[in-house]
Amino acid sequence: MKRIITISREFGAAGGTIGYALAQKLGYEYYDKELIFKAARASNIDPESVMRWDERVSVNFGFAQSLFDFYNKPLSEKLYAVQEKVIREIGEKGNCVIVGRNANTILKEYENSLHVFIHANPYWRMDHMKEKMTDDTEAKIS
Repeated sequence: MKRIITISREFGAAGGTIGYALAQKLGYEYYDKELIFKAARASNIDPESVMRWDERVSVNFGFAQSLFDFYNKPLSEKLYAVQEKVIREIGEKGNCVIVGRNANTILKEYENSLHVFIHANPYWRMDHMKEKMTDDTEAKIS
């Protein structure tokens, strides 16, 4: 039986760490940021542009922009469409843990899927990010 676990998370709540550990424990494939780069390669989109777009949504992203400017979609919408295709392909294979990338919504109709949201106390998240970003000051993180 093919199973899918998606993890949505608050920034700094260790969703990636938890997802990776879970995938290791279950012997599942783990997917996170590499999904967006795989989508970019499939679309021949410049990786630097992808880095700037990652985790942001364009002001024009959404229904109205798609309806009125279908042929000149912004990078974010083009990349999202390809990323969605990649996530569906991964979901079809099953036995995977996917962190972020709106996978919970994209794969919501798949059977044998579990969608988890990880959150944490804001102070814990701040401390966790300080540990991960040892070269950054507290002012940069706040």
